[in-house]
Amino acid sequence: MGQIIPRSMLLPQAVTTKLTSLKNELITLAAKETSTSPSEWVVRDTLPETDLGFDSEQWLNQTLMVPDAWTMDWNHQLPVNKFWMAYGIINHAMAPTIYGMKFKQGALGATTIDTIQFRKILEEDNVIGFFDRIIYRPQSTPYIELIANAATAALGEEFEILSMVCEKYGDIISGPKLIV
Repeated sequence: MGQIIPRSMLLPQAVTTKLTSLKNELITLAAKETSTSPSEWVVRDTLPETDLGFDSEQWLNQTLMVPDAWTMDWNHQLPVNKFWMAYGIINHAMAPTIYGMKFKQGALGATTIDTIQFRKILEEDNVIGFFDRIIYRPQSTPYIELIANAATAALGEEFEILSMVCEKYGDIISGPKLIV
């Protein structure tokens, strides 16, 4: 089971260094697996609707959560040439109910990649936590389950998965040589 590190335990430089390292790892992986140049790839923050099929670009739980039961929140097949990496969470709710997440793979979630319990960060002033990165490759299907300690309406809690997308320039972001 994955470990979560509260943001309060990390220096700002450590966070910046880690994010740069994750971005470079994702670009290197994308270029290697597609036999392309790293300069063809860009990494950006995940847009929930655009990248993962949510109803909007706001990070909200997508399904009704019943108390203390793992519930499939969403699954979405990634397109060709789009890599997705998750590395942390932020729970924006004033009184959060969601306290854990399972990262699975496949349309039915047959393979569990990791389980993250983050109850301990809910006691922090800054409800931000980081965990070991999880990468989904193109055309794979991230399958995310959540667990909450109370009934939570669909779209009822703002719960952000800190994550990034690696894709070719031109899909969402114009090429690096564009000058305005």
